[in-house]
Amino acid sequence: ELYSGTAADFMGRDFAIFRTLGHHHPIRTEQHDSRWLNDPRFISAHLIPESDNPEDDKIYFFFRENAIDGEHTGKATHARIGQICK
Repeated sequence: ELYSGTAADFMGRDFAIFRTLGHHHPIRTEQHDSRWLNDPRFISAHLIPESDNPEDDKIYFFFRENAIDGEHTGKATHARIGQICK
């Protein structure tokens, strides 16, 4: 399986985390929904084994994104970790 975090369009406005290849159906994060990803800058992704069963493994995405929480009046960037269960 291939997990990737990238801009899905040529304009760089539709960011997504994808799962492709492998024996599962391809999936992606919700399209154009800033509650999921808001102008992210992907740093890295890591596979973390949880047990002897590979189906229990987790994928962690490390990224930064613009704040949309309403607490900041200026531009703020937050560090994020996204967990994906295989």
